[in-house]
Amino acid sequence: MVRQGEAVNPKPQSQVKREAMELLSVAQTIARSIAVVARRTEALRAIAEAQAAAGDVDGAVASAMSINELSDRGRVLRKLIEARANAGDINGALVIARSIDRPYERVKALCNIARAQAAAGDTRGASGTFSEVVNSASSVPEDDDYDCEQALRAIAEAQAKSGDIDGALKTFPGSSISRMNATGR
Repeated sequence: MVRQGEAVNPKPQSQVKREAMELLSVAQTIARSIAVVARRTEALRAIAEAQAAAGDVDGAVASAMSINELSDRGRVLRKLIEARANAGDINGALVIARSIDRPYERVKALCNIARAQAAAGDTRGASGTFSEVVNSASSVPEDDDYDCEQALRAIAEAQAKSGDIDGALKTFPGSSISRMNATGR
């Protein structure tokens, strides 16, 4: 028992972090056993975000990869990617993006990375990532019109936001970018 006026010896930061990661690992195991898919997904999403905030990127990716629904998994991974890219860890963000199974979700993630690179002034890196985006977009099944259109739209938006209006217009000529240029708005 600590008496008033006595100093409390706090735990070292490394020990607190280790204990938090252990608790999150236990939470991840429990979350995987939740029978209701929507609740399991929400629990794993929250755990992945907490793991990422604690610096456990590998654990966060493992939690996200435990989500069965590909689009939900992709959304969680994209949040992790955005956090990595905004923190300047482009290589880490690319590793996570390349692990996304669904091509459209991978395209969106790579577009976010390319935008972060362009915003940081890394035009060479952004160009390389855009090349990877185009390759990923080509793997969207042709019979999936919606995902194909969404992939092209994501690429065009990323190109436009990074200043490549001409490239955006070539990628997605029917976009609002094209209409804005035609009308001057």
